[in-house]
Amino acid sequence: MYITFGSYLILFIFYLSIKTVESRSLDGSDNNLLFPDKGKPAQPYLREFPPDPFYPDGKGKMLKSPDSSMIKCTDPLPKGTYPSPRCIFNQFTYNLSPLDVERKSELRSKRKISHMTTWFGQYISFDISASRNEISSTPLYIPADDANYNSPNSIPITKSLPFNITGPNTLDTTDTLNSVRNGVDVVTPFLDLNMIYGLSDDQLANLRDGTSCKLLTSNNGKYPSKDADGAYKLGISTKRALTLFTLAINTVWIREHNHQCDELFKVYGNSWNDQRYFEEARRWTIALYQKTVSEEYIGVITGRPLPPYEGYKPDIIPGIDTFFSTVTFRYGHSELSDTYRIQDKFGDTVVDLTLSQIRNQSLLETFGLNSVLRSMALQRQEEIDIFFSDSIRNFISIEPNVYDLPAFDILRSRDRGIALYNTVREAYGLSRKNTWSEVTSNEYLQNKLQSLYPNGPDTAESFVGALCENHLEGSNFGELLNKSIVTQFNRIRETDRFWWESPEMFNESERSILRDTTFHDIIVRNLKIDDNSSQFIRNLWMVQPNNELVSEDDKEFKTKIDPWALYTIRYRLDNTHIHFKIEFQTAGGEGWFGMGFDPSDTGMKDAEFIVGIVKNQNIDLSNYVAAKEGYHPPTKQSLEGLEIKNGTVVTPDGKATVIFSRLLEPPNRKKIRREQMKCM
Repeated sequence: MYITFGSYLILFIFYLSIKTVESRSLDGSDNNLLFPDKGKPAQPYLREFPPDPFYPDGKGKMLKSPDSSMIKCTDPLPKGTYPSPRCIFNQFTYNLSPLDVERKSELRSKRKISHMTTWFGQYISFDISASRNEISSTPLYIPADDANYNSPNSIPITKSLPFNITGPNTLDTTDTLNSVRNGVDVVTPFLDLNMIYGLSDDQLANLRDGTSCKLLTSNNGKYPSKDADGAYKLGISTKRALTLFTLAINTVWIREHNHQCDELFKVYGNSWNDQRYFEEARRWTIALYQKTVSEEYIGVITGRPLPPYEGYKPDIIPGIDTFFSTVTFRYGHSELSDTYRIQDKFGDTVVDLTLSQIRNQSLLETFGLNSVLRSMALQRQEEIDIFFSDSIRNFISIEPNVYDLPAFDILRSRDRGIALYNTVREAYGLSRKNTWSEVTSNEYLQNKLQSLYPNGPDTAESFVGALCENHLEGSNFGELLNKSIVTQFNRIRETDRFWWESPEMFNESERSILRDTTFHDIIVRNLKIDDNSSQFIRNLWMVQPNNELVSEDDKEFKTKIDPWALYTIRYRLDNTHIHFKIEFQTAGGEGWFGMGFDPSDTGMKDAEFIVGIVKNQNIDLSNYVAAKEGYHPPTKQSLEGLEIKNGTVVTPDGKATVIFSRLLEPPNRKKIRREQMKCM
């Protein structure tokens, strides 16, 4: 939402009719008045999918796997033994060299999902699911033939990596065996921005400006406040939060809180005290965050909105399910890349950073918030599947240890007694899979899964099975992860008494303001602190040409793409059509343009095209289709579904303008979907 005079008028109407609303507690207490302690930190994760933990001995002992560093991945496994976690992911590799740039590009998100989605998801995980420090260590054994750690034909040097198992659920007095290890959530299960507000009065006091409504900042309001050592202050203490990108997202929400303070003060001046200003700014900032998560982020990753909101349900206990925490929301490890490109305002590369380098928080101010946010939106994340980048499998953390994140994910599933793949599917109301071909259409994966779990999907571990599933159309996930995400976020929404859609929290006109405000709007208005710019990449969640910006210089076609110096593409959407305005430089009054969509590969194979040929002030516009096998020139077809609005205008200097419309879903032709359209 751009802040124009008209928008301010709307805000004035809201502010002048404001009513006092109960404030949510910092620690989640009393959110549910029937169960006032539920929702507080230090609560065990819920276990509902399924309700019983899976330990083969029934007493808390993990699935058995090789317990020696002398065993090789190629050695046959004794009956009842599961593969070593390292061996599992050694099976799933593309064995790419650093020079395989084109192949690496093909392995990135097919839906063109950006790394803004990656790091926003990790930011959410800090907010709702952070586990307590675990207890005694158990080793993750390194196979003798693991080339990443031990050279061939040598005595194994690296024998194991340290891994801490989860402590028992001491709050469950019915567990006489003391074996149920659900894990403990040290944050609240609500979307409440504990990263900027903390979980206690003491934490908030360390983050808040004690003389005003605002949160403390550094560098003239541009960045979070710092401690005596120069590190950014966070509402919760978590080392995994300290990446360049999650800090950038955190900075946006700090700025937004302070922006809300400024807007409120314009209306109420000195008639409110600091605490009332603070709670009202916090209420709106959390609501905008909740709306961004529930409508934008969830919509992007699942390809569909959450079910309609049915209101607050006090009879449902708030909490995060252990399957969601242990399996589902670790999907983010699959979307991480080996390197992250920082780009300037022209889209040119400044530097490529490794996974370890992005943990240097000082780089946020080195590159600037605008550049860091833009860089996230301009790089595709990795495809979410069973393949993991090399850096994730051999990751050097802040501590002096090397980690294999997906192998640790498998161990954590075994540690917490996560049920096997088909059992979990049934718990979520999904059908069992009988063969590997029902899980995935990828024959390579089918063969690998058969070698790991020769008795079929019934014996597969959930983390592996879920990541191997064919994706649902328009989604980043297969059935199981998709169902788990929708189920968990629906629970977060319906168990939060302070949810933004609740009529007790905001009236209809206020909710309308929230609905009309996107994360893009929030970023744009808070980047003005840096350079008073009103331009930023329009689609944060999917990668588009480098300089797709919101443009106010054409009121009818507001979305503008300048992929090349000689071309400008503008368009707008309504319920039935996409309307284009194409401006390009001709050669002596002659030229052409084309756009294709819905290819069957990463190029333009099997795509449908719209091609326009300009000659002698006339436009020949038509549909084309790549009808032949292989890569051949597309075949011209009819004008069906297309409508030319202006013919063609060619100026004396050779610039052509073409305006036309195309049905989004024309009869007998392919549909246009935003993420599938390409320009050439």
